[in-house]
Amino acid sequence: MYRHLFVAVFLLAAVVSVTAQRSGPKSDKVAVRVNLIVLDENSEHVPGIKASDITLTENDVAQPVTSIRQFASGVDIALVIDNSGSVRRRMGEFEKIGKRLVADMMPGDMMQIIRFVTSDQIEIIAEWTDDPASLREALELLFVEGGQTAVYDAIYLAAENLIERNKNRPDRKQAIILLSDGEDRYSFHTEKQLFNLLSGNQVPVFTIAFTKDLPRWDFNSPNSRKTVGEVTRFVDRLAFVSGGTSYLVNERSNDEQLRDFANEILSNMRSQYVVTYQADTTKKTKSVRKLAATVADGPDGEKRRAVIRNTIVIALPKK
Repeated sequence: MYRHLFVAVFLLAAVVSVTAQRSGPKSDKVAVRVNLIVLDENSEHVPGIKASDITLTENDVAQPVTSIRQFASGVDIALVIDNSGSVRRRMGEFEKIGKRLVADMMPGDMMQIIRFVTSDQIEIIAEWTDDPASLREALELLFVEGGQTAVYDAIYLAAENLIERNKNRPDRKQAIILLSDGEDRYSFHTEKQLFNLLSGNQVPVFTIAFTKDLPRWDFNSPNSRKTVGEVTRFVDRLAFVSGGTSYLVNERSNDEQLRDFANEILSNMRSQYVVTYQADTTKKTKSVRKLAATVADGPDGEKRRAVIRNTIVIALPKK
């Protein structure tokens, strides 16, 4: 049975501090969280890595690692799926991606599936489970409804759920995967409230945004849709603030690219470390920067390898 969440929308307005904003009124630095995997010569995960073991560079310039956090194996995944009329033509793709994510779950992973339309049409269609059959069944029951899409509220409630679920398990990895066109039409929570919640808690959001049906130009109509550019800026900020990643699906995208997106998300979610460094934002509020990392040899000289994403988009939230 579906469990409706809309009552909670009006009860969850608490806001915490934003760590992914400038660290002070005159500071040009911003805290950036990045997933990291450390492997030995047999490609096995290496535990017990310290910040001093990591050498991190951004655009070939060394960046001190200010903190490192290690997580246990297994991930709690909230799969949040847009079911509004604007994504009617994408439902088959949503189901396909969802089933791919379910098929690639590992021992210890748990998943919850949430479908949403408006603020009062947000519901859990699969409770926390590691049973692939029940998750696939839930994905086959997705259906479209009309209404003003509440993207912010759906993410906010999924994050609140995860935070509450893992408040006594600080080493448990958690993540939100959002399948949507990324267009919020009306939410109770604001973008700023959403970003405040996500940045104050380690809940990365991985978005696959289907922008193929969005307009490229703003026609200045009261009922006009958000443009590709507006949605791109939102999902980039969402990824930056939360420590996740955003992927855009446009008219040139194909099934192979969608599989690559899903694989990258799964790889990022399963990283055993999250490292933090301070990025310089003096010149731009948004820029693509190259990342690289190495790790010191083990105590007996054993070789170790650091795996990190190649680039990061610095996309500050709107003030």
